[in-house]
Amino acid sequence: MKSIRLIVSNCLLGEAVRYDGKSKPHSYICNGLARAFELIGVCPEFEADLGLPREAMKLCGNAQAPELRGVVSNKDMTGALRSWLEKRMPEIAALEPAGFVLKNNEDLAEAERRNNQRIKQTEKSFVRGADYYA
Repeated sequence: MKSIRLIVSNCLLGEAVRYDGKSKPHSYICNGLARAFELIGVCPEFEADLGLPREAMKLCGNAQAPELRGVVSNKDMTGALRSWLEKRMPEIAALEPAGFVLKNNEDLAEAERRNNQRIKQTEKSFVRGADYYA
């Protein structure tokens, strides 16, 4: 039987690839999800050779013309990420992942609180992890 694959931010798997050279291992992902799914780690910024440590980045622009810029320097790093996307995304798509678990600025407790509120507000069945950010 083919395993169910999830793409996961490498920093959540314990890899020291964050902008500050650290990791952000998440016990539920490393211990829970890893037992049920095949986890495939990615870090676009690291894989695009943006350095380690590197300046923190922010998304700017709009949906039609997004830009990735340094938080302090405002240096445009969009080209490096676009090159990575063109090369790596076909490889990731070929793995046929069932979903993604990504690192967001949001704290996990806040994500859980939002998800619990959504459940209460809608009173519909909720598939935990449909928009899971750690």
